[in-house]
Amino acid sequence: MRKPTFGRELVAGIAATLLFFFSVLFIPMFGFLVGVFTPLPTVLVLYRWGVPSGYWVPGLAAALGCLILVALEMSLSVPYLLAMLGLGVMLGLGMRRRWSFEKTIGVPSLLVFGGGALTFLAFHSGTEAGLIGYLEQAVRESIAVALKEYGVASGDTRALAQSLQAVVPVMVRLLPGIALSSALFASWLNVLATVRYIRVHQLTPPFWGEWTRWQAPEHLVWGVIASGFALMVPFGPFKIVGLNVLMVLATVYLFQGMAIIAFYMERKKVPRFLRAVIYGFILLQMVATAAAILVGLFDMWFDFRRLKPKPEKERDE
Repeated sequence: MRKPTFGRELVAGIAATLLFFFSVLFIPMFGFLVGVFTPLPTVLVLYRWGVPSGYWVPGLAAALGCLILVALEMSLSVPYLLAMLGLGVMLGLGMRRRWSFEKTIGVPSLLVFGGGALTFLAFHSGTEAGLIGYLEQAVRESIAVALKEYGVASGDTRALAQSLQAVVPVMVRLLPGIALSSALFASWLNVLATVRYIRVHQLTPPFWGEWTRWQAPEHLVWGVIASGFALMVPFGPFKIVGLNVLMVLATVYLFQGMAIIAFYMERKKVPRFLRAVIYGFILLQMVATAAAILVGLFDMWFDFRRLKPKPEKERDE
């Protein structure tokens, strides 16, 4: 608190937080690519400053952001802002308390997901059409607004609108998996960005070691197998649960697939600019994303990075 740079860093942290957040609201389509880093300034200050100094950035950003949202008549976005700041607080505390990589990402994601779900249920469970009906109507309206804003009333646009409207019931039932996967993905990106900042500025790194050597817990594969069986059961609710669980586990194995790809790019000394292009292609191209997920899943059996210790017989030979 007494450092001469504290004031500048405080202002910079608040400004960066609000810039990231409001980019989601005011930059069409691609704003979410920036907005996902809304928790990042909070993670950085909590990791660097600790408690209670680290609370200044999220606290003041929350107060100022809420005032701006109310003034702009966008108060419905207040819970989202608070959730992103809460995620940053928990990620920063987890890193300072030396949680494992899995716990640092998993616990905050689950808490934000659970808190968001409870908040949503509290506000919308009493609607006339029921919760599912309300969600379906909200998704249909969002699709219509998006197509109206970015598309022209052409035959292709109408066909796309009809296709999207047809899958709305499935999309709504997959929202729990989408929400938790999004929280995990945001946590993962912000933690990796923090680790990169720590390395560049030569700060004390977390004790995890290189994230390129990270492996998902082996027992998660049973969740993949159980979800696969659930998809073959004729009873509809089991399929929905299986799809939601499979979506979350696919996100975890995407992290492992990306770690494997980063491992070999570091070994081959691929230039950083080219790495960024490859990462962006994998995350934005559906086929490449699916391939990375499969690489992460099958790493359990094939050990692509040769991280598992060899049996004694092989070592003797």
